[in-house]
Amino acid sequence: MDMLSSIADDVWSIDATVKPAPGCTLPARATLIRLARGDLVLHSPLPIDDALAVEIEKLGPVRTIIAPSRLHTSFLADARDRFKEARVLEAASLPARGEVADGLEVKLVEGAPKFDEHVFFHRLSRSLVVTDLLFNVHAGASTLMSLAMRINGAYGRLAQSRVWGFATKDREARRASEAAIGSWDFRRIILAHGDVVEEDARGAYQRALACSSLSKSA
Repeated sequence: MDMLSSIADDVWSIDATVKPAPGCTLPARATLIRLARGDLVLHSPLPIDDALAVEIEKLGPVRTIIAPSRLHTSFLADARDRFKEARVLEAASLPARGEVADGLEVKLVEGAPKFDEHVFFHRLSRSLVVTDLLFNVHAGASTLMSLAMRINGAYGRLAQSRVWGFATKDREARRASEAAIGSWDFRRIILAHGDVVEEDARGAYQRALACSSLSKSA
């Protein structure tokens, strides 16, 4: 069952379990951000039943739905149907860099078109919101999924999957994008898969990327 919980002022987590492949389950998170004017942004939507929708509506109206990458669109149509007044921003329609809503900045991780991942920074809460750029899964994954993540170096710690190395077409563009993201003044990392990072978030971000396959092959 999906659960709604507070991460910070005006930021909430919707936690669930998804099935990315047969026999595999993985913890997942959708993030709700309330803007200064009271509107809600729903990032990387997950299934939302009637009871959860009521809880969300108590926080404010969902006016923006974001599918931040090519890989996180499975529940987009359901979210669009439930929140009919919301604008929908998919990876193809998101800017490479800029502000997509009041106080919510975006940066495309360039050089990896298979993912086309856009990372977000909520200035008010100083939260970095990532999708598959990093994982921080310590529990909740199936045995098969855990094994796959271990093989790709992305289980039991904040890490970047080795899959990014295979998906990267332009190494310099990706490095530049990750550096630009790291320059934001964030104090926490909210991940689509795994525990939120609250301690030394910027340092943890830099260390995770320094251990990536791309950095090692430089």
